This record gives sequence, C-alpha cells and structure tokens, in this order.
Amino acid sequence: MPNFKIPPQLAHLKIESRGYPVPYFVGIIDGEPNFKFLNERKQHECMEHHLCGICGKKLYKDYSYFISGPIGLRNAVSTDPAMHRVCAEFALESCPHLKFQKAIRKENKSDKKDYYMIEEKPEVMVMVKSSKYKKFIEPVNKRWLYRYTPVRVWAYAYRDGILEFAAECSPGDFDDLFRSLIKK
Repeated sequence: MPNFKIPPQLAHLKIESRGYPVPYFVGIIDGEPNFKFLNERKQHECMEHHLCGICGKKLYKDYSYFISGPIGLRNAVSTDPAMHRVCAEFALESCPHLKFQKAIRKENKSDKKDYYMIEEKPEVMVMVKSSKYKKFIEPVNKRWLYRYTPVRVWAYAYRDGILEFAAECSPGDFDDLFRSLIKK
C-alpha cells in the first residue's frame, strides 16, 4: 500500500486497487484507470473550464501550477493540465512515475515524433507557479498543449532514486540552480 496521506481536497477521487487516487485527467481503459495515458476529453474540459487536472475542481483565478522537467520549464509548455498547488504537491509526493527515478515512461508508438515529450526522464523535476496560461494546438500531432507564464519554481531532484524537494527560485535563476543540482 502507498505511504501518503490524501489531502481533503482529493478525498472525492476514486481509489484504485493499489491505493492510489485516480486523478481527474487519467485515461480509463477497459474500465480501469491507466495512469500512463491522459484522457483527451478531460484534458480539453480542464482547458475550457479552467479545471484542475488532478481533482477536477475549478482552478483559482490568480495562479495555477504545472509539473515539468527543465526543458518544459524553458519552453513554458505542458501536456498535462494545470493544477492547484496542493494537488501538484500531492502528485509529486505520491505519483510513482514522478516519485521514483526508475519508473518507466509510456512508449510513443506513433509514427510521428512527439516534440513536446522528452524520452529520457530528467534528473530534476519542477513545480511551476504560473500567473496565466493559454492553450494551443501542437502542429505535428494536433494535440492540445498549455503555454504558461512561470513566476516561481520549486525544484525537486532525485536522491538515491527518490524525488526530494531541493530548492525554490525565480524562473530566471533556474538554469544556475539546475546546474548545481545535477552536479551533486
């Protein structure tokens, strides 16, 4: 069983057989949640109605949060929906794909290169506070993506294979922080 406490904001989510809450945006395949896939209909609902991708509730007016790697932060682009801070922090703490460095990414079985997904897992993950975001269609695969305006960054690094909080910085200071984290 997973070792984490589910925040009250997420108490309404269905719990799957291993004990993980099923985020709003997760794809359901053959009646079971498949955490490797995003439900495109729900992603679009999140974009159109400003809903959190984790809890499915309305986002706050002033800020939202995204989880990404360093390249996603530099490009200010995300495939995953915006989140409340408590939901993003819970995802970083509980999602096996994020929490454990050796967790495997989904395979890209498409003939088209996914220009917004890096195949290798980054050594550093970030939670990005965004003052605004907008949707756009990625031109090659015709998928909806988010372009956000970062205002604050929380960096997390893998230590002994487990994701841990490392530091907080402004977006402009991230490159220096990133270099210091990967040298450790």
